[in-house]
Amino acid sequence: MTEAVTRGAAADYLHGRFRLLAQAARVDLDYGSFPGADVPTYQSEDVAAVQSERGTAGSPHYTTDTQEAEMQETVAFVMSWYVLVLGLSFLVQARRWNTWIKQIGESAHELHLVLIYALVLLAGLVVVAAHNVWVLDWPVVITVFGWGMAIKGALMLLFTPLVGRLTDSLPANAAGLMRVVGAIWTVLGAILVYGNVIA
Repeated sequence: MTEAVTRGAAADYLHGRFRLLAQAARVDLDYGSFPGADVPTYQSEDVAAVQSERGTAGSPHYTTDTQEAEMQETVAFVMSWYVLVLGLSFLVQARRWNTWIKQIGESAHELHLVLIYALVLLAGLVVVAAHNVWVLDWPVVITVFGWGMAIKGALMLLFTPLVGRLTDSLPANAAGLMRVVGAIWTVLGAILVYGNVIA
């Protein structure tokens, strides 16, 4: 009788332990944290859909798509304000910009040109690397600006004397032209700020 009771108690103990182990394994599978090789995550369809859309911290989806989208938003924010402020500067200080451009062309030293367009090339490459988006929407304008800066910087570094000839070809008083350029940039910058920052 005593032996039967002991065996029954042992069986109950082992059965309880197996149930705990099974529950622990099920929890690990539910949360995708089962140690070892890749295993399927047995989650509800709603939770899986949300995690697939947003990504979770530490997952490959989060570190690629989510961070890339955040970088694109940052570049769009910076470039939108850059275009707007520079356009306003062209519009408000047209005469000063005309004088500065003529002085660049008349300068005998080309080192400052090399430094300026090296920075233009660098800025353009950064924009292209972080915001190379080709869609039929306003974000593509940022991409075009980035490629334009990169190409302009590269050409001016490769053909620096061309800058002097181009500035020499400008009329003595090109303030009116600068105002037109400033007006275009201001309108475009305002649209970009509204589309990429405000809206």
